[in-house]
Amino acid sequence: MTFSISLDHTKNEIWQQLREQQWEKICRQSFPTSATEDELKPYRDYFFTGDICAAIENGAYTDFGTMLFWSPANNLDDLKNIFIYYWKWFFSDDDNIKIYQGYKFEGPDEYLNSVLLQIAGWNYYQPPKLMAELFFWVFGEQYNESRLFPIPLGENKWQPKIEVKSHVLAIFILRGVRGYLFSYDKETIFQKYQFLVGYLLSVFQFIEPRVYFLGRMKDNEVDVLLNHTDQKIMRWFVANLEGISTKREVRNNNGEIPHNDIETEEILRKGLSKLDLPEGYHQLVDFVREHDEECLSHFDA
Repeated sequence: MTFSISLDHTKNEIWQQLREQQWEKICRQSFPTSATEDELKPYRDYFFTGDICAAIENGAYTDFGTMLFWSPANNLDDLKNIFIYYWKWFFSDDDNIKIYQGYKFEGPDEYLNSVLLQIAGWNYYQPPKLMAELFFWVFGEQYNESRLFPIPLGENKWQPKIEVKSHVLAIFILRGVRGYLFSYDKETIFQKYQFLVGYLLSVFQFIEPRVYFLGRMKDNEVDVLLNHTDQKIMRWFVANLEGISTKREVRNNNGEIPHNDIETEEILRKGLSKLDLPEGYHQLVDFVREHDEECLSHFDA
């Protein structure tokens, strides 16, 4: 199998400087301080060249998420080719099941879906618009609970169902949209979400209703689908939409809520007003208004 991507953009000096900064961040976060240059070289080579063949042949790492999100690819076709190449290689050797078994996944479907969820999350090393294009290629323009992966993979034409939980997907996007619209430190990691507001509106009704609970969730009410953080993310989202500064804004930014994109914010507001949202959402709006900056930490008895 052969693989190649367009690398013309990697000759740009500004791109190289940014990539070096990103690589330094990866070294701090992903590798022990004792790692030698020789040990880091295969990872660095892939980060700058995207040579997936060399990365696999060297045996340095074979994690699909790393292959996808550390690639220097700057167009959708090259990202698609990573899917095609990796999974053709993956199914060519039965021993490769050890890769997903190492992550405690039960099969390739669960392994792939874990990476697909990351596409909805924060991506630090690739252009925001490209990540939005990848998201739409994988998940479509609107939420569809029966959606299959967009292309068959491997010699056996494996085309699994996308089984990312709708609630989890919605919370990932909701967190990013809030960051894009209202974060004082508007970082690149949030920029992708300016394109995902329409998708968020299409999946909003599938959010687990327990996230609107006004009391403190007990540990036995928390599960793999819903956790305490989801409850806080939703409250923060509602508070900022209501123009309310939470304790986080008060502490960090003198109580000011920036409005980074008024036009997109208005699209979101109008879209939400047209949805048949559960009573729990409207009760949460009233709760947030009542408790103002304390809304993230206050819980009804």
